[in-house]
Amino acid sequence: MKRLTVLAIFFSAFVLAQVNKSNLTGIVRDPSGAIISAAEVRLVNLDTQVARTEVTDSSGIYRFLLVDLGTYRVEVSQKGFKRFVRSGILLNAGETTTADVNLDLGELTEMVTVQGEASVLRTETGALGTTVSQRTIAELPLQGRNPYVFLSLSAGIQYNGDPGALNPWDNSGPSAFSTNGSKANAEFLLDGMPNMKLNLVGYSPSPDAVGEMRVQYSWSFRRFRPR
Repeated sequence: MKRLTVLAIFFSAFVLAQVNKSNLTGIVRDPSGAIISAAEVRLVNLDTQVARTEVTDSSGIYRFLLVDLGTYRVEVSQKGFKRFVRSGILLNAGETTTADVNLDLGELTEMVTVQGEASVLRTETGALGTTVSQRTIAELPLQGRNPYVFLSLSAGIQYNGDPGALNPWDNSGPSAFSTNGSKANAEFLLDGMPNMKLNLVGYSPSPDAVGEMRVQYSWSFRRFRPR
């Protein structure tokens, strides 16, 4: 079942444009630390098996832009080096993830495999965040079955509306949040499209349709995205 992506941006001075995509970049190096150009980098979605291929540039950098959200495997190959495979790279909405690669000398028929995200960084945007998994969404008590209740799991965000106005058909309740004690303006997106009714959230999806919530912190706003 397709999971929805919901984004609420809390801001005081400006709105940052968002798309329901992610980016992945990195540098490919040899054992001495020298960059490797013209290496083939293949990105595979572990859920759909859809793959994209790029080649490192003269600086050894590869870039995958506007990638669908999900968990991926990166495969890197170049003549004279062992094939490199890393699985379990999670790409979240609105983020640029960095996954550098070090190739070992050897034959392409040999393979080096890395599991998990131990050396994956999210340093391109300067944002920090917290992720609420689908398991947490399913298991935590949820008033009114409205996923926007989980906004309050983010540090600095408080709910100051009517506790009885958090039903799926309510608009004012899910919109009544403050940030660090101050009234917050907000823009809500659903699967990358505006989800607003005047200055209120237009539609609250069922928690069963939400795959993940991610709250990101920046210097001037809070972002909330279940997907």
